[in-house]
Amino acid sequence: MERPNLHLCIDRVVPMEHKIKAAELARKENRNNEPKRPRLLAGASIHPVKMALLAGKKWQPGRTLTVAFLDGSKTQQAKVIEKAQEWCKYANMKLRFNAGASPEIRISFQADPGSWSAVGTDCFVTEAFPKDQPTMNFGWLTDDTRAASAGTCLRCTPISAARPTIGPRRKLTSTSFRSTRWTN
Repeated sequence: MERPNLHLCIDRVVPMEHKIKAAELARKENRNNEPKRPRLLAGASIHPVKMALLAGKKWQPGRTLTVAFLDGSKTQQAKVIEKAQEWCKYANMKLRFNAGASPEIRISFQADPGSWSAVGTDCFVTEAFPKDQPTMNFGWLTDDTRAASAGTCLRCTPISAARPTIGPRRKLTSTSFRSTRWTN
């Protein structure tokens, strides 16, 4: 039996020493990122790092994010734009490509051979994602890579943090992503 040639995208996690700043930036972007404080016993307290781990990473609903390509061919860039625009049909947000001097999302195809992304508002944490470096990488995406369906690896991009704002009638589930792979 032939093994499928799967390409995965992983979340780039902000290092522990930057979690508090990540939580502060997330709350500044969207007040709904405020962590839900767990009930504590009388006299107990919660450490700020633990609260930071509970914070959300969602973009402000209706937000327009700026996106820049740091490298890659026109074909690679067009593939990402096409799939990102498809994804935005289901998320309460917009993407503006190649706009602005300080884009929130910076895409590379050459940072390394893997594919990864900052998650949601973690893009703002410049200690983890300096402004001259990518917040997302599609290391396996080539001009010859075929797109099987909409969504692809973009489900784990900063866009994924907008999923809770999709709305009551359209829910994205794990089955929504089964047919959204890139293939060679």
